[in-house]
Amino acid sequence: MANDFDIIDALYDSIENCGVLVGKGKADLDWIEAKTEHIVINNLPLYEGQLLDRVPINLNIYVPKTTSGMVNRTRLKEIENIVTPLIQSASLNAGYFDLRVTFKQIVTDEPIFDYRNIRYDLVLTH
Repeated sequence: MANDFDIIDALYDSIENCGVLVGKGKADLDWIEAKTEHIVINNLPLYEGQLLDRVPINLNIYVPKTTSGMVNRTRLKEIENIVTPLIQSASLNAGYFDLRVTFKQIVTDEPIFDYRNIRYDLVLTH
């Protein structure tokens, strides 16, 4: 049976060549200092004894803030449109799964980046 590390690795593998830098867990500090577009994929907390048939996944798409202060919604949408079919086609050696979007928002309260937060429930279907 897959664990949360296997799941993040499979999702990472599906999007690592999407044309935007991708990190597992958190962003590389060099990307932040260079104000580079990037994606971070991680899982939300799992609690002791929780069954791993449903894993909450977080995918954040970061784009630098514009000089005008407006959110670069166009670029966020472009990257999301590139990543969505790739992540939906991810495969896991330990079984099959469905990804279900449970939440989406644009977050603007960081000083360098605006980002699109997408939360998925990954449901193992065996």
